[in-house]
Amino acid sequence: MIDTTKALVYMANSISVPVTDSRKVAEFFSKRHKNVLRDIRELIAGIDAESTGLISGRSQNFFIEGTYKAPRRKNPDPMYYMTRDGFSLLAMGFTGKKALQFKLAFLDKFNSMERELDNLRHKQHRIQQLGTYHQAMDAVKLFVDYAKSC
Repeated sequence: MIDTTKALVYMANSISVPVTDSRKVAEFFSKRHKNVLRDIRELIAGIDAESTGLISGRSQNFFIEGTYKAPRRKNPDPMYYMTRDGFSLLAMGFTGKKALQFKLAFLDKFNSMERELDNLRHKQHRIQQLGTYHQAMDAVKLFVDYAKSC
């Protein structure tokens, strides 16, 4: 089984959805990062060319360009963040036992993070409801105090 503790999926600082990235995919599948970048660029070209309204979105919904600083390199190197759908599009082309294990672990982690986000949204909604409740109770108390003083 795959060790999902290696942060296959994470929340990038500038992106508000769970992602993985081209470097993690290349490392796991023992592929050269430049080949993964090539595959992603081919997918982006295909998605943008075929984006006719039948596809839910454009390539920006799947792949987000980024950079990283490699050790002993002056300039940053290119990489891509990818959403669950972007990863799914890329990984559909990968085969073998390791590919299947990675896909299953990736989906489990995404689903887990989505559940956590849903729970946080639910808690935030409940907190907002409680705030409204407390405001209403404060207003009732003010009204009762006013009524008592009359």
